[in-house]
Amino acid sequence: MEIFLILVLLFLFVIAFPFLFEVRFYVNVFENFGMVTLKFCGIRVYFAKLKIKGKNIVIKTSRKRTSKEIEISTEKIDFAKNFFDELVDVLSLRKLCLYLNLGTPNPFFTAMLGGVTSSLTNFIALKLKMKKPHSDIVLVNNCNFEKTCAVLSTRVRFFITLSDVGLSFLRAAKKTRKEEIEQWKQNFNKAK
Repeated sequence: MEIFLILVLLFLFVIAFPFLFEVRFYVNVFENFGMVTLKFCGIRVYFAKLKIKGKNIVIKTSRKRTSKEIEISTEKIDFAKNFFDELVDVLSLRKLCLYLNLGTPNPFFTAMLGGVTSSLTNFIALKLKMKKPHSDIVLVNNCNFEKTCAVLSTRVRFFITLSDVGLSFLRAAKKTRKEEIEQWKQNFNKAK
């Protein structure tokens, strides 16, 4: 009986305890290269290099190299968007770092591009800061006036509990299902 009680308490602790995650994303548009890293409590659990070839994404991890065809369906996109929205609402953002390096050989166009991207990133950062006031947000926008480049790098650190992930998944599934039913009703009424 004591072991059962200890297991129940351990299970509740694991579900309610917030875990630290860190996600790093790097993409170089003109070199068609990207990297994704996921850390859980400071330990790297996933690392992949990405390349796009035609309609395929080539994912190279330390263990294997796979090629997956990009398959875009509205149901998957709707669910992913709903799930992401629900997760953003419940996670505790600690730090967001966004690094941009943009450039063209034309200095005037590079300066204009840098100004526009700086304004957009500042606007997004302010909206995020209003939602998550205790978060630390770092924005770095560099302009390269000598060569054409487009590099984006992000690092996000956040805390989330397993129960929040589960509840967000259920809410997203319910919302997606409700949207599908509404779409079906609209299509049915148009057919009449």
